[in-house]
Amino acid sequence: MTLSAGPSAAAGHDPAESSAMTVWQVANIVRRWWAVALLGLLATVAGTHAAVTAPGVYYEEATVVLIAPRLPGSPMAFHLGVSSLVSTAGLVNRQVDPESGGPLALSPKATIVDMGIRDGVWVRLPNEGGQWRTNFNREELDVQVVGENPEEVRSRMASTLDRIRTALREGQLAAGAPEDQLIEMTVTPHTRPILYRRGSSVRAGVAALALGFGLTLTVVLLCDRLVANLRLRVVRLRRQRS
Repeated sequence: MTLSAGPSAAAGHDPAESSAMTVWQVANIVRRWWAVALLGLLATVAGTHAAVTAPGVYYEEATVVLIAPRLPGSPMAFHLGVSSLVSTAGLVNRQVDPESGGPLALSPKATIVDMGIRDGVWVRLPNEGGQWRTNFNREELDVQVVGENPEEVRSRMASTLDRIRTALREGQLAAGAPEDQLIEMTVTPHTRPILYRRGSSVRAGVAALALGFGLTLTVVLLCDRLVANLRLRVVRLRRQRS
């Protein structure tokens, strides 16, 4: 294992060897900066413990489906077209969740929990495409709620669905739509389970350890490099004055 160590040493040596840092040199640097390394090690252990023992979260998901209005006295619905209903769903989405225009998930199957959110509400227009090529072709809204306890999640889901229903109705009335020709909504499934989601403790622990050790080693090497550069500047300054 070799790491870059800066400019080459004295003439006559192989530049590749003189600019390479061996494992033993790194070990000596860590020994010199043992206090910094110890602090980094303690922080790594604490972070790993927190990652492994982190509690899970409660999660609920519902799908709001828009339904085209019906002609007065006719069982048939207006032929609005999917694009019109999708546009309406997108407008309601922005009203209920102004932050929905943020970065898209890498996968349309990603959930609010997969995005690393442990407490929040997610209202999104389903994207059948990807992060770079979107495809909004479903007259639906994906509503997801995550929280620390099931009672909170159930309450926030109910209030979010009420906000969607109110925004859909008031938006159409404000636009001049007749009372008996409004786009309606339905929620599926009617009975929604609240799930408990918890990530892999092993993966979390390994990631925390790798990150902690990497950051600790980086800080130690940077400290050693900064002190070495400072000493070199002092030596040059003394030579200039002499």
